[in-house]
Amino acid sequence: MSLLIGIHIKEVLLKDEALRKDIGDRVYPLVIPEGAPQYPFVVYESTGIQPFNTKDGSCEDSVGVSVAIVSKSYESAIGIANTVRYDLEGKTAAYTGFEVTECVLFGSAEDYLPDIDAVCVTLSFNMKTIDY
Repeated sequence: MSLLIGIHIKEVLLKDEALRKDIGDRVYPLVIPEGAPQYPFVVYESTGIQPFNTKDGSCEDSVGVSVAIVSKSYESAIGIANTVRYDLEGKTAAYTGFEVTECVLFGSAEDYLPDIDAVCVTLSFNMKTIDY
């Protein structure tokens, strides 16, 4: 079920020991917890679901996912973003109730966040899922 795509994102990213040395376990859905901004961190969100239907019902969902890497330096942000890209891109997995069958990067953006004096690199993915 593509509404559960966050399970896949968090599991895949936290399996990478090298990435964990940079971000610890700071992978959050939607927003960072209050009082938690230790840098760097990753925030992810679903940006929309497109079901693929047949006469038998929905057989597959395509879900847009945005993954933002926030760090105090540009070099750190782009380095971590590069790691996140290759951790997620092409990764498939089966979970209770759903399976991720495809993950493709389709865009990225860089931004400076003056309110927190940090750099943000946002990666946009399209993931395909099948429900059981």
